Amino acid sequence: MALTPGRAVAVALVVCAGAAVLLLPPRPRRLERSGQYLRVARDQAARELWITRRAVAVRVLRDSARVLASGRAPGTAATLFVGSWTPDEVTWLEQRIADILDGPGEGGAPAVVFTRDTVFGGFPGLHFAFPDSAAATCVAVYAEGARATSPWYRPRHRRIAPGLLGPCAYYARFGPAGPALEEWLQAGGAALALTSPTFAAPAWHAPPRPTGLARLLHVERRWAGVEPRLAFPLTLDACLTGRLERCGEFARGRRAGNRLLSRLGIHEEYAGSLEPDASFLNDVLVAFGPERFARFWRGAGGMPEAFASAFGMPLNEWTYRWATERFGPGHEAPAVNLGSLGISLGAVAGFLAVALLVAGRRRVGT
Repeated sequence: MALTPGRAVAVALVVCAGAAVLLLPPRPRRLERSGQYLRVARDQAARELWITRRAVAVRVLRDSARVLASGRAPGTAATLFVGSWTPDEVTWLEQRIADILDGPGEGGAPAVVFTRDTVFGGFPGLHFAFPDSAAATCVAVYAEGARATSPWYRPRHRRIAPGLLGPCAYYARFGPAGPALEEWLQAGGAALALTSPTFAAPAWHAPPRPTGLARLLHVERRWAGVEPRLAFPLTLDACLTGRLERCGEFARGRRAGNRLLSRLGIHEEYAGSLEPDASFLNDVLVAFGPERFARFWRGAGGMPEAFASAFGMPLNEWTYRWATERFGPGHEAPAVNLGSLGISLGAVAGFLAVALLVAGRRRVGT
């Protein structure tokens, strides 16, 4: 078939149309027409407004607590209760603060705020404002949503009691932190310093680590529900396999957080984050003693350099020892357990037998 000028034009048009379909992006769909754009924009604006209101509330509570704590004697704490708290709760929480501060201290008196407000939603949070050049008071804010007043909710206080002061307990006992620890705490290391040095959390036994297919499907319980913390279980798992550089990454504790609160020098955690990992700094204190820990606390340079200078060993090496004692050794790759493999094969064989039996009956019936 001869290629006439008309056919050549038709072929060229087909080729151009195909190229346009393949190369040109589709016309953007106007989300406004379906209302989806407005819903997304509304939800995002509501979230940003909630975060801003929460940051403003924490800042106001911090400033009020600093005024309340001025002139307090070392070894004591100024407590402020905002919202509906029963007399029994007030007495119990104040006694827990006194337990945490029960010991020698070189720092100023911290301030602790307990608040219940709908702006904080349903998840209790721990907030810590560290001392700075403008104020020497370390402030801890424990915030709950208004629904926390129901009786079933109050036993949570017993579990989070060792973390009510968090890093402020170290400031109260050892005084101002040096440049190394100050920078580490501000950058996210406070997540590993939630347990107080004088009122430790109860012993926690780690469940057996899964193996085989179960390990691939396993979701870490530690902090899995909190987005900024997702990197921590990954670096900890890598550390447990003996990769010391990942141990250093875990111990340095850098992570993202609430940007508004971070700009105000406030560290935020969920109360549910009080896991064994949160006692990292307390375990350092127990392992090396208060005198050497005080040198580490006031150290200069970076956190790894201050650790090596005070304790005479690399940070990543000690972190690996600590992690394996807490959680047991890890595995470089998922290992297949023979018992699990036998159960899995047995289950597959059982399902196959049932399927063959059903298929055979159907053939007989027909």
